[in-house]
Amino acid sequence: MKKIHVFLTTILAFLLLTAGGSIMVKAEEAAASSAIQAGKGLVVEGSPEGYTYEKGTLCFIKGGSYTVSMAPDTPVTTDVIMVKGDGNFALTLNSVQIATDSEGQQGMPLYVQQGDLSLTLAGSSNLKSEKTSALFIGDEGGGTNASKLTVAGSGTLTLRSGSSFAFENLGLGGTFMEGGQIHASNAIVDGQGIKAIAIQAGAKEVYAISAHFAEKLTMNGGSLTAEVDNGETPIYAGAVYCYNGLEVNGGTLSGKAPGAGISTGDGEGKGGACVINGGTVIGDAVERGVSYGTSGISVIGNITINGGSVTAKNGYVGLDATNILAINGGQVNASGAQVGIHGGACAKDKEKDNVTITGGTVYALGDKYDIYGGDFGSVEIPTRVYLKGGSIFTGSNKIKPEPISYVDEDSGAEIKVERVVMSGLPADSSVFLFFKVGYFGEDKADPENGVYGIRDMDTNDKGQLCVYASLLERSPFGVTINGTDYEGVAVKGSNGYEAKMEESIPEMAVTSENGHTPFYFKTHYILEPGNSTASMREGQNETDEKIMVGKTYIAPPDDITADYYRLTLDNIKIHSENIGIQVNNHNTELIARGDNSIVSDDDHAIFAGFISDSGDIDTLAFSGSGRLSCEVAPDKRYGAIISMRNIVVNSGTITAHSASSTAIFSESQNPEDSITVNGGDVNVKGSFGLYGNNITINGGKVTGTDEGDTETLVVGSKGDISFNGGSVDVKSGSYAVGANGNITISGGTHHLLAENDNNQYVYGLYANGSIHVNGGTTWVSGNTNDILAETAIQERALPSTGKTLERAAAGEHIITVDGGSLNAVHNTVAPEPVDAAGARAYKTTLTVGTAANTGSLEGKVGEKTLNLKDALTDDAANLYLYLPEPEGQKAVIATTAASYSGTVRELEAQNRLRTFGAVLVSDKPEPVVHVTGVRLDKTSAELTQGKSLTLTAAIEPANATNKKISWKSSDSKIAKVDNQGKVTGIAVGKATITVTTEDGGKTASAVITVKKAGGDGPHTGILSEQTSVPAALILLAGFTALTAVAARRR
Repeated sequence: MKKIHVFLTTILAFLLLTAGGSIMVKAEEAAASSAIQAGKGLVVEGSPEGYTYEKGTLCFIKGGSYTVSMAPDTPVTTDVIMVKGDGNFALTLNSVQIATDSEGQQGMPLYVQQGDLSLTLAGSSNLKSEKTSALFIGDEGGGTNASKLTVAGSGTLTLRSGSSFAFENLGLGGTFMEGGQIHASNAIVDGQGIKAIAIQAGAKEVYAISAHFAEKLTMNGGSLTAEVDNGETPIYAGAVYCYNGLEVNGGTLSGKAPGAGISTGDGEGKGGACVINGGTVIGDAVERGVSYGTSGISVIGNITINGGSVTAKNGYVGLDATNILAINGGQVNASGAQVGIHGGACAKDKEKDNVTITGGTVYALGDKYDIYGGDFGSVEIPTRVYLKGGSIFTGSNKIKPEPISYVDEDSGAEIKVERVVMSGLPADSSVFLFFKVGYFGEDKADPENGVYGIRDMDTNDKGQLCVYASLLERSPFGVTINGTDYEGVAVKGSNGYEAKMEESIPEMAVTSENGHTPFYFKTHYILEPGNSTASMREGQNETDEKIMVGKTYIAPPDDITADYYRLTLDNIKIHSENIGIQVNNHNTELIARGDNSIVSDDDHAIFAGFISDSGDIDTLAFSGSGRLSCEVAPDKRYGAIISMRNIVVNSGTITAHSASSTAIFSESQNPEDSITVNGGDVNVKGSFGLYGNNITINGGKVTGTDEGDTETLVVGSKGDISFNGGSVDVKSGSYAVGANGNITISGGTHHLLAENDNNQYVYGLYANGSIHVNGGTTWVSGNTNDILAETAIQERALPSTGKTLERAAAGEHIITVDGGSLNAVHNTVAPEPVDAAGARAYKTTLTVGTAANTGSLEGKVGEKTLNLKDALTDDAANLYLYLPEPEGQKAVIATTAASYSGTVRELEAQNRLRTFGAVLVSDKPEPVVHVTGVRLDKTSAELTQGKSLTLTAAIEPANATNKKISWKSSDSKIAKVDNQGKVTGIAVGKATITVTTEDGGKTASAVITVKKAGGDGPHTGILSEQTSVPAALILLAGFTALTAVAARRR
C-alpha cells in the first residue's frame, strides 16, 4: 500500500505542475496580446476598439484607460498622438519619444481635439516639434474647445517647439497639475505675429510664449517649468502665459523668458487673476530687466499671495499687477531694475487698486522704488501702499506713496507706519508670536484693532526682523522664536527705527496647558483659554511682574471665545506700580492656592476689562482653597479689584483693601450686572467695600470695614442688594449696607453696624427703594437709623463711585418684614415696618429657653405661621420678630430639642415705639446634660496676709444642666474661701482650695501660699510675731553678753 501511495502522489504533483505551466503560458500570451503596436513606433495597452492608427497618427476615439510606450528597438518616432472623442481619456505616457518636422496636425506630437485628457507621466517622455506646438489642445481650426487637462504621475515630460508654443492649451476646461514634471521650451522666430501687449508705440509686436493656457492653470502638485531660450530675441517674450488666470496651491511653476517669466491676462484688462496659496512660483525675466514693461511676474488684473514661495526677478519690475497686489503670507522675493513690487498700475479704484501686505516674509528691491502703488510712468499717479503685517525687507526703504496701516473711518486720516528693524534674533527662523505696544500679531491682520499680521513671518539670515508699524515714542516690541521670548524698544535711527532685541528672563513661572506663555516687558501673557498656573521661581520671594489674561483688543473680534481662562495662583507675591493681573475681554477664573498677595503702588491690583457685546463674555470669578490678598497704596484712588462687568466669588479667601477708593468694584454700564458671592470668605476695607450695580450674597462670608473722612459704604450698589444666604458682617462709620435700589434679605446670618461720634448719616441698612426681610438672621445698628428706606435727596444721598447708571425708579419706599429674625438694635426703623399684608409690624422679642438655638426653628404667634428660614436666636436665646399687634397672643417656637411657648405682652417702649415680648418655656423638661469635669483658672497662687483673689471654675461641658458648685479650704486658719471662689489669706502657710460640682462630684484644686504682710514670706528666725516684748528684751540681753564673752576669749 505504501508504494501505491507514493506512486499516486507523484502522478498528482506532475499533473499540477503541467497545468500550472499551461496557465502561466496562457497568461503571458494574453498579456502580450493587450500591448499592440500601432504604426511604426508606438505600442498601446488598452482596448483596441478605443483607438485607430492611420498615416502616422495614433488616434484615441473612445474614452478609457490607455498606456502608450515605444515599440521595441524604436528610440524615437515621428508618429503623433491625437485624442478625439467623447468622455475622459486616461492616458499614460511611458517614456514616449516623438520628434516631428511637419506643419499642422501631423507636426503636433500630442494633440487633444475633443474630450478630456487625464495624463499620467511614467518614465521620461520627450515631445518635440520643429514647426508647431509639441502639446496642443484645441479644435481643428486652432481655436478653443471644451477639453480639460489633468496631469499626474511621477515621470517627466519635456516639450520643445522650434517655432511656436511648446505647450498650448486652448481647452476651456482648464489645466490641472497634480503630479509629474513638465518642462516646456521654445525658440523665437521673427514675424510670429501673435497679438501681444504694445511695448513701444509703432513697434512691430512679436510675442513668443513657451506655455500658453487659454483657461485657468491650476497647480496642485508636480512641476511645470517653461522657458524661451534661443533664437533672435523680440521685444517681448513670455515663458508661461495664462490668459484667464492662475492658481497655485502646490507643486512648482517656473517661467524664464526675456520679457516675462510668468504672466496672466488678455491685454485688454480682463481676467488674469493670479492666486498663490502654496507651492513654489518662479518668474524670471532674464537679461531684459532694463526694458520698460518687462517683469518677472506680470499680471493684468490682481495678484493675491496667501502662501508658498514666490520669486520674481530680472525685470524692469519684479512683481507687477495692474490692479490689486495683496500679500497675506508666504515667502516673496521680488527684485526689479526699477521697482521691486508694483501694484495698481492701471488703478480703476484708488481705494482698492493698490499694494497691501498683511503677512509673509517679503524682500522687495528696486533701484528707484522698493515698493510702488500706482502708475509710475512719465507722470506718476500714486494710489496707496498698505503695510499691515509681515516681515518686509526693503532695499533702502524706498516706498511710494508713504506706507500706511489703515484709514480711520471717522476722520479719514491715513495712519502712517515706520520701518522698524529688529536685530539680535535667531537667523532664518519663524516668528511664533509678535508683540507691538500691548497688542499681539495674528495670521489675519487687523491694524484698526492693533493686530499686526504675522502669517509666515520669518527673520532673515542676519537674525533681523523688519516690520512697518505705527509707533509711539520708544515703542516696545517683543517676539517669540523657538520658544524663547525677546524684547526691545524701537529707537529712531538713520533710516527708520531700530530695536536691539534681548532675551526676556522672568521672575515668575507662568505655564499654560495650551502651550507657551510669552513674557515681554515684565508681563506674562496667557493667550488661550484653558488652565494655567503662576508661581514664583525658586529663590524669588517677590516680583514686580504682571500677568495679562487674553489679548488686548480695541474692539473684540466677532469670533472671540466665551471659554474660561482659568489661572491658578500658587503662592505668588506681586508688588509693583502697575496692575498685577489684567484681564482683557475674556471670562476668567482666578484660583487661589496657598497664600497669594498682589500690591499695587499706583494702579489696581486686579483689573478685568470687558468690551464685547457678547452676552456670555462678562465674568471675573474667584475660587480655590487658598488666600488672595489685593491692596492698593493708601494715597492712590484705585480700586483693589475692578471688573467692568460681573464678579463672582465661589470659594477661597479674598481680601481687598483700598484706603482711598473701592475694595471690590463691578464698574459696569449694564444694569443687570452684579457682584455675586456663592461661597468663600470675602474681606473688604476701603472708602467703599463691596460695590457694584447689584450685590447678591448666596453663601460664604463677607466681612469688612470702611475708612475715610467722608461718607463711606461697606456693601453698596447702584441697584439692588439680595442676601439669600451666607453671612455679612460689616462695620461702617457711615453706611454699613446701602442700595440705590431695593434690598431683600431672605436668608443667611448678618451683622450690620454703623456708628460714629457725630451720629450724622449713620445707617445700618439703607435703601432708596424698598427693604424686604423674609428670612435669615439680621442684627442691624445705626446711630442715625438702624434701617431707613427713602427717596434719595441731595442733602442725604447714598455715596457712590464710578459712572452714574441710568435705571428705572426703585418704586415705593416701604419696609416689609414677614420672616426671619431682625433685630434693629435701637428700633429706629423708618418708615414704620409692615407685614406682607401691609399691617403695621412691631418689634417683638421672644426668649426661647435658656441657651442659643442654632437653627431649624418653627413657630406660630396666634394664628400666624412664622417664616423662620435661617433664623437663629442670639446668645441670650432671643428671637427678634416684627409682628402686627401681638399683645396677648400665644407664641410657640419649636427647636430640634423641644417646644417652647408663652404669651406675648407689651414691653417698655424703645425709642418711643411700642415693643412686645415673651419668655417662652418648654412644655417638657429640657434634656439633662451631665457634668463631665471642672477646671480652675489657676492651679497655684501666692497671697499676702489680708489680701484676696478669686478663682474661676469652668464646668465641662459648657451647656451642662446643673452647674452648681461648692468651695472648701484645707486649712481655713491659713486661707479661707467663700461660695463665689474668693480666697482670703489669713496666716502664713499653705492651704489647698478645692471646688466640687454638685452633679457628679467632680473636683479641681489650687494650692495657695500665704506670705507675711510687708515681708518677703514665711519667717523662721529667733523673733516671731508671737514673741512678747519682754521676752525679746531678754533674748537681746543674752545675745549681747555672749558677744562680750567671745571678745574676751580672743
